[in-house]
Amino acid sequence: MALSTPKDACHESSERASGLISKIIISRNTLFRLTSNLWTKAGLTNGAVGKIQAIIYREGQQPPALPVGIIATFDDYKGPTFLPDCQKSVPIVPVCRDWHANKIHSTRPMLPIILGYALSIHKLQGSTCERVILNPGKKEFANGLLLVGATRTKRFENLAFAPFPNYSRFLQINNSKSVQKRRQEEDRMQLQQLQTLQKDA
Repeated sequence: MALSTPKDACHESSERASGLISKIIISRNTLFRLTSNLWTKAGLTNGAVGKIQAIIYREGQQPPALPVGIIATFDDYKGPTFLPDCQKSVPIVPVCRDWHANKIHSTRPMLPIILGYALSIHKLQGSTCERVILNPGKKEFANGLLLVGATRTKRFENLAFAPFPNYSRFLQINNSKSVQKRRQEEDRMQLQQLQTLQKDA
């Protein structure tokens, strides 16, 4: 559990707390993703996938108390190894974020991680993954969302859909009102460009 203050701040969303969630269930061998850039040059960036090797508590403390830190391994970690007998290991300690809402100053210290077994497309935005299995859902929640999810890998061969959307799904996106409005706006801008060029001529 995060040590949010005031007490009601524990109900605020992770977006309000700059990516820090209020609670998480973890154990050894848990896969997680970082939610902060801790050491960019060493590969500890937002979205990096790690595995928990140990959870460290202060003497006399236990869950659900916030741990002092975790020892984790990252396949892409390029810094010095923290534990000699555990390659690519690094300590991750809680960070603190603060915000103001309704003239109330709130803080949340928490480990900058989320579970890494699956992510929403919103959480995946901006990340590059080695491989992605994408569940497109039953409908398009927002225009462009499927495109964002389908462009998270460097190679198309590393992307899989489960289940694969049928043609009618893409047709619905193509014929949606927002796409039609965008096309109308593009046509309007092209017409303005043409009229401007004709005036200059």
